Amino acid sequence: MTTDLKMLAWTTGLVGLMWIPYMLARIKVSGLMPTLTYTADFDPLPDWATRAKRAHINSIENLAPFAALAIVAHLTQNANATTALCAVIYFWARVAHYVSHLSGLPFLRTIAFAIAGCPSDPVTDAGTDTPAVLDTPAVVALSRTAVAPQPHHERAFGGKRHALPRLFGHRPAPHDG
Repeated sequence: MTTDLKMLAWTTGLVGLMWIPYMLARIKVSGLMPTLTYTADFDPLPDWATRAKRAHINSIENLAPFAALAIVAHLTQNANATTALCAVIYFWARVAHYVSHLSGLPFLRTIAFAIAGCPSDPVTDAGTDTPAVLDTPAVVALSRTAVAPQPHHERAFGGKRHALPRLFGHRPAPHDG
C-alpha cells in the first residue's frame, strides 16, 4: 500500500472519530434518549462542542478531494515521494486544524486549513477554468504528480480531448490536423 493510501486511510479514520466529542457533549447536555431520538438536535452545545462539530463537518467536506487525488495517484501508478509528502502534510494539517479549531485558536486553525490545501475562495480563479479548490498548494502538487501527461490520453478516448488532464492543469498539445 502506498503512503498516499495509508494517509487516506488514517485521514478517513480520523474523520470517522471526530463526531465522538460533540456527541458526548450533546448526551451530557440533553441526555441519552433525546440525543438518540434526534429531539436534542437544536439544543445549545458548549462552545467547544460547537467548534468540534464544525471542524468535523469541514473535515468531511475536504476528505473527498483528497481521497480522489490519492486514489487517482494510486490507480495511475504515479504515487511517488511528492504525493506521499503531500499526503502526510495533509493528514497532519487536518489534525492540527481539528485541535486548533477545538481549542478556539483562530490563527493556527487558519494556517492549518491553508496548509492542508483547502481553498480560500470557493469560486473559480480569475483567468483559468480550474476551480479554486484544485489550485491550492498541496492539491496542485499532488494532482500534477498524480495526473502526469500521458501521450495516449487522446487516443484512449476515441480521439477526443479528455477533460481530466485539463481539470488538473495539463493542457494537451493541439491536434496536427
